[in-house]
Amino acid sequence: MNWTEILGFVSGAVCVWLAVRQNFWNFPVGMANNVFFFILFIGSGLYADAWLQVLYLVLGGLGWYWWLRGGQDRSHLVVRRTPAWAWPASGLRWPEAPGRSGHCCRSTPTRPCRGETPPPPPCRWARR
Repeated sequence: MNWTEILGFVSGAVCVWLAVRQNFWNFPVGMANNVFFFILFIGSGLYADAWLQVLYLVLGGLGWYWWLRGGQDRSHLVVRRTPAWAWPASGLRWPEAPGRSGHCCRSTPTRPCRGETPPPPPCRWARR
């Protein structure tokens, strides 16, 4: 374990705690978290995950700006609950009942879900 992992974990935990408290410091702490994980992922060769942290960094900066200047007359933004009409528009929905779609199906090697092809058998010559 190195220093970027430790700082990434600690800053992430602090960011979540601050977000729950609706404190605007969650944005700079979250952006520091993105930098730590960017360094960690680049060093580990996880380049797609690293560049995803850049996107999170930009979104964190926008969130911080909108929090401080996004309200009426460029004042603080008031935190409200999501209205009921917005939930269907967000794409989130309750899971369907088991058996009505493949999303809740639990496939096994001997019994695939409906519409799936079974995996090929293991190679007989493979080392075990």
